[in-house]
Order: sequence, then structure tokens, then C-alpha cells
Amino acid sequence: MSSQPYVFSRNAAASVRLYFQHWMWRYQTGYLLHPEIPLDKEGLKIADIACGTGIWLIELAKTLPAATQLDGYDISSAQFPPKEWWPKNVNLQTLDALGAVPEELVGKYDVVHVGLLCVVVRNEDPAPVLKHLMALLKPGGYLQWDENDGGSARATPVDPAMAHPHTDRWAIQSKSWFTARGFTYKWISELDKLFTKHGLQVLSYRRLPISSDIAKPWTDMQLMATEDILEQAIIPSCSRDGSASPSPDEWREMFQNVVGESKQGMSITMDMVVVVGRKAAQ
Repeated sequence: MSSQPYVFSRNAAASVRLYFQHWMWRYQTGYLLHPEIPLDKEGLKIADIACGTGIWLIELAKTLPAATQLDGYDISSAQFPPKEWWPKNVNLQTLDALGAVPEELVGKYDVVHVGLLCVVVRNEDPAPVLKHLMALLKPGGYLQWDENDGGSARATPVDPAMAHPHTDRWAIQSKSWFTARGFTYKWISELDKLFTKHGLQVLSYRRLPISSDIAKPWTDMQLMATEDILEQAIIPSCSRDGSASPSPDEWREMFQNVVGESKQGMSITMDMVVVVGRKAAQ
């Protein structure tokens, strides 16, 4: 990740969006750790990779014994809360999920959780991340990967007769922008097969469309993310790439038109994908 520009900002609004997204994930799935992962082992060690704000571990700490070791890693500490606010058994540190695993962390964890890397993995190649995660796991350890499937993104109006030409145009233009930079999402649909290829026994594969009761907040969150990417990555790329079309003003106008269509009763959602695997015992 260190060699790739991040398409989101790391300001207060971005952190709010991550908290918002986290709570909708828990609402939709009904859990933090998948029920296939046993939690009855004494001295359990759990890592959360690309932990962002650390909220997944902070919330998980409330459900597990105080002796459980909970370590979060992210390439940036910018969105970590102050250390004084962490639960006593939570520790947050910086680590590049595309880099080498420090020797002291190899084979350390009973459970590794990772999620929402759809705008980090490029060129249909999550293998470097998977290798990193596998190295962290103990033999017999469990890996849970939660992902937003960008390839399943769709606009759904309340009234099927409602046209949404601006959102359709945005979808075409943004897909072109992302594809040109290596962001495509077929790998998410094949994540269970990738687990198997890397020696993990797949215990569960779930695909969850966003339910109608959270379609509104999910759409609002999606619009927050889109605006952030627009200003943080797309607009700056116009001058770097020498792109004349769409211009920055055209991009911003397109986005505002999408917001307008959402206010008329259109949701923008995608599927959640959860894959759980177990590393072979040695």
C-alpha cells in the first residue's frame, strides 16, 4: 500500500464514514466475528489488518475476556483514537499489508480479520495481501475477510419507472476511471477460490445484498465515499493526466446530479461478501 496513493482522505469526515460503515456491516451481518470461528481458547490473539479507526477491535473487546490480545494494524495511524481511549487489551500500530511481515509477528495470531480493501487491491491481485495474512496466522488459525463488492454496485429507484440517467453516466465514467488505475472487482467474487488456492480451508462464503431497511443510510455513506474519492483522487488526476473530459467541473456536476437523483428515492448499494477460512494445522 505504501507505493500506492490512497483514494480516500483521512480527515474527521472520513473517520465518521468508516464508523458509519462499520455499524451497518454489524447490523447487516449480525456479528463481528463469524460464528464458524471458535473463541473459547484461552489467551486468544486476534489481529485486525487495515484497521482504520480501530473500531472493529474496540467493539470486539467488549465481547471477549480481558485476557484476549487484540492488535490492530494500518498503514497510517491518522485515524486511530488517542491511546488513552483504547481498551486495555487493544493495541493499534502501523503496518503495510502489502509489505513483509516482521519476524516477531509471523505465526502469532489465532484469528486474523481484514476488510474493505476493494480500493487497495489492484490488477485483480489480492495475493500479496493474502500471503501477508497467512504469515500472521498460527497453524490452524482462522482468517475472516469482509469485503464490499464494488462490481455489484447498482442504482435501485423506489419507483421502477424512475429514470436515473445521471447516476448511469456517473457509473460509466467512474468505472472507466477506476479500471484505468487497476481497480476491478472480479477477485471479490472469487475470494473463496483464492482462499483455497492459498491453502486455506473455506468454512463459509456469504454474499449479502444490502437490505432495504439500511438502503438509505448505506446510500448516504456511499455518497460520502464518492465525494471523498472525487476530491481526493479523481479531480487531482485531471491535471496530472492532462484529461480534458470530463473536466473537474463536469465531474462535480455529475456528482451533484447523482445526489439529486438519490433524493428522489434512489438507492446506491452493493453486496457484502464474507469469507472465512482456516489455515492448515502443522
